[in-house]
Amino acid sequence: MTMNWTGVMPAITTCFDENLNIDHEFTAKHVNWLVDNGCTGIVTNGSLGEGGTFSLEEKIALWKTVVEAVGDRVPGRCGDRVDDDRRCMCSSRRGRVRRM
Repeated sequence: MTMNWTGVMPAITTCFDENLNIDHEFTAKHVNWLVDNGCTGIVTNGSLGEGGTFSLEEKIALWKTVVEAVGDRVPGRCGDRVDDDRRCMCSSRRGRVRRM
């Protein structure tokens, strides 16, 4: 899917539960609400927020949650902020989730 950067594409903040784990159930509901209310895309793990502190496994799990929630209704973009080039290459290769 070619990314068409038009409309409203929020870089979502990550939702956490009371134990400070990613709240995947709430995140799925939240991104569905965003799309149902007119957002034209979803961006996860932005470069300025908590995404840079997640493990690769946490990033992939979040990406999968968003992709499964919104399906093909809107495009998504995964932020992949890391601290060094090797982690970035590894993260980018392992983090490919469907079309996101």
